[in-house]
Amino acid sequence: MRLATFIFFSCLSSIWAGDVQLQISRHEKSVAVADTPSFVTNVVAFVESASVDATSYEGGSNRWQEVLASGSFIHLTYASPRTFRLPVMVQNDQWEEPAVNEILISLPEGDYPEIQLRSGTNYMAVTKYNPRALKRLVMEPALELSTINPYDSIYNVT
Repeated sequence: MRLATFIFFSCLSSIWAGDVQLQISRHEKSVAVADTPSFVTNVVAFVESASVDATSYEGGSNRWQEVLASGSFIHLTYASPRTFRLPVMVQNDQWEEPAVNEILISLPEGDYPEIQLRSGTNYMAVTKYNPRALKRLVMEPALELSTINPYDSIYNVT
């Protein structure tokens, strides 16, 4: 019941930026950023910087629900599917550009974020992202991650 209430109120405070809905939560509290379009751009750059398909190592829809229940995440929902360059290796070592409706990034303390994507019932997890892209993401003051391990070490990345 607590989770359902949290999700309900979080949805009420979500922000629409063009064709994307942005929901940010830290410690089960909704967070607003000053420059939503810039933040969404940083989220997308972070996702596209990932270089390893981790889908087989993640828990799929169960992990998705666990991240939402954690109360610390970034969740983008697109009104219509968007394509992203992602590290899904197919024949001849080509990169795939799957259509994605939702991006979910965990914001755990003491560990690095996880990136999950889905479109309908299609699920994907990616990892091994660019540290500079992570830095641009976690430097957002509203997230209050500058003194939290391991994000505090990211501030030294040049």
